[in-house]
Amino acid sequence: MALELTSRVRRTTGDFVDVSVDGELVFMNVLEMRFHSLRDTGLRVWQLLDGDESPVTVGTVVAALCEEFEVDADTCLRDMAVLLQELQEAGLVELEGEAT
Repeated sequence: MALELTSRVRRTTGDFVDVSVDGELVFMNVLEMRFHSLRDTGLRVWQLLDGDESPVTVGTVVAALCEEFEVDADTCLRDMAVLLQELQEAGLVELEGEAT
């Protein structure tokens, strides 16, 4: 998946429940009985997506992560593409405006 800084991402309101356990956020898809978890940077991305259900630009998340962690924007964007693809496949996020 190719992302652009102007791509938008939002959490879904899918069929999952979540719980925090020792600094890790664990999700369970109640229909498929599949588990997913986030910690560290992935958890921080999830927190940055929290809001009024409006999509957030990838650039906004990248800028926040670059400020909080010692990472350059290109590396952050590349790593976010992998994470967001996994979250999208799990049904946890929706992406809008992906580059083709």
